Amino acid sequence: MSNETALSSKPLQKAGDVIVDYITIISRNQVALNVTPQFVSFEITESIFEHYITGIVTIKDSEDLTNFFPLIGNEYLELAFHTPQLGDSVESAQYKKTFFIYRISDKIKQGDRESIYQISVISPEAIVDGNTRVSRTFRGTGEEIMQKILYEELCSDKLLVFNETKNNIIFISNYWHPSKCIDYLSENAISKEGDSSSYLFFEDRGGFVWATLNSLVTFPSDIHFRKARYTPQTQSSFESTAQKDILSDYETIIGLRLENGYDFFKRTKSGFYGGEIISYDPNTHQYIHSRSGVDFEGQNHLNSYSPTPANSPVTTGGYVIYRPYVTQNFDNQTAGIEDTNIPYKVGRQQTISQLGANKVHLKVHGRSDYTVGKVVLLEVEKDKQISKDDTITYDPLISGRYIIASIKHQVNPVEHICLMELMKDSYIRSIDTSGYETPDYQPKA
Repeated sequence: MSNETALSSKPLQKAGDVIVDYITIISRNQVALNVTPQFVSFEITESIFEHYITGIVTIKDSEDLTNFFPLIGNEYLELAFHTPQLGDSVESAQYKKTFFIYRISDKIKQGDRESIYQISVISPEAIVDGNTRVSRTFRGTGEEIMQKILYEELCSDKLLVFNETKNNIIFISNYWHPSKCIDYLSENAISKEGDSSSYLFFEDRGGFVWATLNSLVTFPSDIHFRKARYTPQTQSSFESTAQKDILSDYETIIGLRLENGYDFFKRTKSGFYGGEIISYDPNTHQYIHSRSGVDFEGQNHLNSYSPTPANSPVTTGGYVIYRPYVTQNFDNQTAGIEDTNIPYKVGRQQTISQLGANKVHLKVHGRSDYTVGKVVLLEVEKDKQISKDDTITYDPLISGRYIIASIKHQVNPVEHICLMELMKDSYIRSIDTSGYETPDYQPKA
């Protein structure tokens, strides 16, 4: 029997079940050491606002593993785990990554011959990034430049998923790290549709993603979480009933915390309500002072209603960008200010600010296919007693579609938990009306 068949045949008994396939340390001279029996737990963290995945593996060592190679730097850690009966094969369900070990810390002696310590890991591209300085001219579309940075400078072999850009970009990397080149490119690229410059570069379970928030929010919400009145049933002799109970467990929220409900001054200073551009173009000798913001109706959003109230007592002066126009970075070097991406910079900041204005922290049963960038449907009940006459039992301000902005997989030998930070840029009901009128979606039955 193949290893894949053996792993795939293990049944899913309860939500949060996990199979740790292997945790292996690879030395500088390619000696492999399986530390799966010694691991106590591990955490893997992803974020759409961070370029690379990080992790911490906790080891209980009674075999002096740190002196086996010895562990003194330049070692790698290969890790794989999966949720039983998820997908058609282990490969489709498996979360599989190779990390660079950059720190061993917090060693605690448990006795004369046993210690517990933590191994901190990060994607290998981060090590290349920190040790590489780029001095070259980049020229081309955003996706062409991004591929050059990822495959030529960061020496990565991972898949890159990207949104195409409409503008050609020229810039000189003045001894920058590759990550700074990526940040510059993300700030100056305009999507092919010409309606967004909100590019983000991050790593998920499948590889790297370079995409706009305008495209990420259009993904279907296949994952559903709810703070429901649900009591898990005991294992039934009927397989369909047992499976239904497990799926309900996966949907049930273990813990929920709202990070911020509303902060007017923070929103104003972060560009939530739009902003102003003050600039000077040295090529055309033009001084520019413009006010701009995102047209809600002209952008894609997670939900249907704007987060900005009508007649809000704000002006665009709360957020001001001072930035020179650099028209030579764009297609037609003689066209002047119409050829720059300056009008998009306030919109980029506003898009990111509005996304981060509504944050929810969740604790749920873990699955190996959960990853950042996915859209989920969240349903949280209202803070009141529910009567039989209530047609809407969930909170229409908190509930709705969210994007997974960050996720931490917490795995031990018997359980998998996910801690998620969810964000949304809009609401399922209008905030300009009172009461609880029917929102734009109905909860799952």
